[in-house]
Amino acid sequence: MTTSVSFEIAKLLKEREFNEPSSVIVTNKNKHHLVSGTEHTLLNGMVFTTAKNKGLPDHICSAPTIAEAVMWFYEKHSLWILALPTITGCFAYKIVDVQLNPEKPIERPPYNDISANDYNLPTEAYEAAIKYCLEKII
Repeated sequence: MTTSVSFEIAKLLKEREFNEPSSVIVTNKNKHHLVSGTEHTLLNGMVFTTAKNKGLPDHICSAPTIAEAVMWFYEKHSLWILALPTITGCFAYKIVDVQLNPEKPIERPPYNDISANDYNLPTEAYEAAIKYCLEKII
């Protein structure tokens, strides 16, 4: 999956200290531009690194792919995010606490419930799950 997260998700990830190497989203006059991940990138005469978020101007955020964000949740927060097909031909998401930590407000196995909303694409379900994790869990 090579789809980058949205600008909204990129900002939330930055607030939650996501600092993995990835592409970046640059905001210039309320327009968002995705710049592919390289160690250093020259943009509008300014050199910045994509290796860490700290110290970057507010208008630059790491923009990982959805897969990179899912792996970050797994590695850093012991959460696994699934996009599942539904009987309506749409997709829903499921968030699983792989450490079964009773402190986290997540359903434990067996996985009976999934997100209440249907999404047309798996990427939409992943985005919604990532946003939920960033706003409600971590």
